[in-house]
Amino acid sequence: MTTINQKPLHVQRCWDFSQDEKPPYPTIDLLLARSKDESVVRVAFKVDTGFSGTVSLSDKVVNEMGLEPYGNTVIATATDTIEVPLYRVLLTQEELRMSGKQVAALGTKRCLVGRMLLRNECWLLNFVHNKSCLLESNLRKQSLNGAGTAGDLT
Repeated sequence: MTTINQKPLHVQRCWDFSQDEKPPYPTIDLLLARSKDESVVRVAFKVDTGFSGTVSLSDKVVNEMGLEPYGNTVIATATDTIEVPLYRVLLTQEELRMSGKQVAALGTKRCLVGRMLLRNECWLLNFVHNKSCLLESNLRKQSLNGAGTAGDLT
């Protein structure tokens, strides 16, 4: 059993890594809507811990949802500085305790979820079984209170 400071790790939910790239990539499913009155679309977002924002949307998702940009912003990527469109979307993700949260999404090549959405949560990346897992809330509270670090995993 894996523990942190002699306390067992309890997994709340796991998502499979995406197999469309090599090596495989961690993903998480989010529900998106244009407004509260419209149907939702389930999208698998790639987890990008190098992305400091909340989410970015691919052209395919933007077109499928019929989203219109409400502005543009300049972002710095790993290789360049570019101007991208901004879209308003409502996000729902039950395990992250989000329901219809309005966010500004960037228009990019791929659907990505960044650190702003992942923060204050305790995640376990399992590269043996290609899964990303959200740990239960009691461990998140312990972790936020300094219960341990990755070096404490035994």
